[in-house]
Amino acid sequence: MKKYSVEITRSALKDLEQISDFYLSHSDQKIVTYLISLIESAIEQLKTMPERGGEVSTLVRETGRRYQQYLADPFRVIYRVEKNSVFVVMVLHQRQSIQKALRNRLLK
Repeated sequence: MKKYSVEITRSALKDLEQISDFYLSHSDQKIVTYLISLIESAIEQLKTMPERGGEVSTLVRETGRRYQQYLADPFRVIYRVEKNSVFVVMVLHQRQSIQKALRNRLLK
């Protein structure tokens, strides 16, 4: 089975930090630990099966590049595959707008 390297971009790391901060302010550390482990598990699976994620047509239209998403309910891990590498670019709650998140990143 082919192995891919996985790189988590700075913006995706910031997303994880914001998710952690949000849930810490609204629940407890156990919940945060559980949710982050769900996301980390999804990212780990991308090392062997990045093709299993669905295409994010919004990002394809906006950027001209192919992006995929893998669901780690209630979150989505958004990434792109280039040769033998997977680049995780966003981690969002499924209720968050991808377009709004992309605009916010482009304006910073």
